[in-house]
Amino acid sequence: MSDSKTAPVKSNHKTAPLPSTTPDSKMNKDGTTSKCKIMEQFVNLVELVEVYKHNGKWTQNNKPGARKQFINLDEKVDAANKHPEFGRTIWLKARLQWVSGDKTRSLAGKNIYWYSKAAKTNNKKLLKDQTAGFNTGRDFSTGEEKKSTTTNKDGWTDPVPFNMSLYGGDKFTIYATKDKSYKAGKKAGPYTVWRKFWFQVSEMDHRSGKSRYTLPKAVTGSITRGYKKAKIEFSEKGPRGKIPHKGNTPTSDIDKLGKTHFVRDDLIPFKCHLMTCDYGGQATTNKEVKDKLKSTRWKSPHSYLLWPHGGSMPWKIEAKYKSGKTWKDIPAANLKTYTNPNQPGFKKLKIDFTKGPAAPTAKAPVDIKLKLKCTESSFVPLGWGGGSPHILLCTGMLRDIIVPGDRNATQRSDAVHEIGHALGLVNMPPTKAGAHNAWHDTKHSHHCTQKPEKCAMYWQSSTTRLTTFHSIGGQGCNEHLRTQDFSRSVMKSLWK
Repeated sequence: MSDSKTAPVKSNHKTAPLPSTTPDSKMNKDGTTSKCKIMEQFVNLVELVEVYKHNGKWTQNNKPGARKQFINLDEKVDAANKHPEFGRTIWLKARLQWVSGDKTRSLAGKNIYWYSKAAKTNNKKLLKDQTAGFNTGRDFSTGEEKKSTTTNKDGWTDPVPFNMSLYGGDKFTIYATKDKSYKAGKKAGPYTVWRKFWFQVSEMDHRSGKSRYTLPKAVTGSITRGYKKAKIEFSEKGPRGKIPHKGNTPTSDIDKLGKTHFVRDDLIPFKCHLMTCDYGGQATTNKEVKDKLKSTRWKSPHSYLLWPHGGSMPWKIEAKYKSGKTWKDIPAANLKTYTNPNQPGFKKLKIDFTKGPAAPTAKAPVDIKLKLKCTESSFVPLGWGGGSPHILLCTGMLRDIIVPGDRNATQRSDAVHEIGHALGLVNMPPTKAGAHNAWHDTKHSHHCTQKPEKCAMYWQSSTTRLTTFHSIGGQGCNEHLRTQDFSRSVMKSLWK
């Protein structure tokens, strides 16, 4: 063992600095650097863009972010403007770039891998042709969850089609990656499945000639809100039209009336037509009133829904009093009506004989008999719809029989309801025959068995009928609206 310690060695030699390197260079044995041949083989995925057709030409959207995708529409709709959000098929392109070296070298034949991620809330019980996937862009029954493509010499892929599912509310994010295990990469979306329609409003002149049967925003707003829950967006397309007054529009004339006032544009066949009217398809019935007058003034004990169309007293078929053994006409000046201000269609009859021609008393009563033309109260339609884009809302009738505070609440559901018929509810075109049998109310054809508090397609108008649609166990009116194909090929024969 030694107690000695080694003295530190000092040197005057200085180490030369190493040559600088970059990610795409390497150090040679002689201390110099050169381009790395391995790095020159690497590529990066540098761009993911969306492409869509506008006026027959491909147009590029460089920021394919989150949005609604209106799968029923196409490039022919509102053709003057660009709409990447129209169409069931989303087209994407990706681009590679060399990491280093001569970046103008050909990139032909390089692989890019495509995949999608579905939201956890997506409908998992769709038929094959209703599901999402990559395919040819034409055949919706052959979708794939993943797809690989190759690039051209400039590093671009051809447009890659991804078809959204048919179920409203389904959400998809689409990825492109250079990783053959289909991980990471650049993303587009998420895209959410929606449908879109428009409605035009035409308003009939009031029977008084002083105003119109207007459709208030409280009603049209319910259309937007009601269908939103079914992932359908409705917008009003103005300006509003004007329809000359007609007392009672027959159902056979609805399409003819509609075509006369419908503005034809490139929103067809995705635009329907809401028309207000006075009465629509309303039947009449005759009623007899008999009584003994014991004074010179008389008022009927009951109110009657008197027919209001055609002349000063269109409801009067016959009005007579008995003088001795002879029945004589009651002069028009002696016959009046009393109107309920809250329900102006309901009227009581009044007879005034204070100035003759009869002088009834308790001891000498006078017989009267009236034959009245009345509205058939067992069936009072407040709207008509289905089978065409033209929908009738019977606003005159609504105002005659519904108190003011309940009118908007009633007509809100009427508007939603009649559009529902025009979109195939219940068991109506374009629905396949029998598709809605599980909830079809056969006693009230083409209506829903669910109560008004659960579905807008219940047969009877009321203030409590919803403006939304029912869904039970994955079935119902709501599911129809969220799944039905409403593309041009289907709608062109209906909303034309």
